[in-house]
Amino acid sequence: MQLRAAFLAERAIAMPDGTFMIWRGGINEFLTTAIPTPISLTLVLRVEMDVEEAARLHKFTLKVSFEGRDVLPASTQPLAMKATPGETRLYANILANLGFPVDREGEGYVQGTIDDDVKVPLVYFRVRRTPDPFFFTPGMPRS
Repeated sequence: MQLRAAFLAERAIAMPDGTFMIWRGGINEFLTTAIPTPISLTLVLRVEMDVEEAARLHKFTLKVSFEGRDVLPASTQPLAMKATPGETRLYANILANLGFPVDREGEGYVQGTIDDDVKVPLVYFRVRRTPDPFFFTPGMPRS
């Protein structure tokens, strides 16, 4: 199994045909006029598997840290893939919709693994307060 992509988005939705829709993909900064504020984001992963790997049940573990604390403790979910007859390489899109409060400005990251051997690189984000309420709403992401 190989990780082909990992990034944050404001939002992503899985479609019935196996594709996904992304809003504001590649964000890494959230601007807010108020602290504390809720943060909402989606971790988007794309993995490639061979037929044997796709036939097995996998486990996906994820956690979110902000300013040295786990704001979403590690959780594990099953990951299953539907093998298509005749295909030698299969792809899975993993969308993890995440929401958590932050009580200060600072930096954080999303961390994940698949089966403890595919490590998702740390995907960093930053929360920054802006004094201008005209342009930004609380928790609004900015790339």
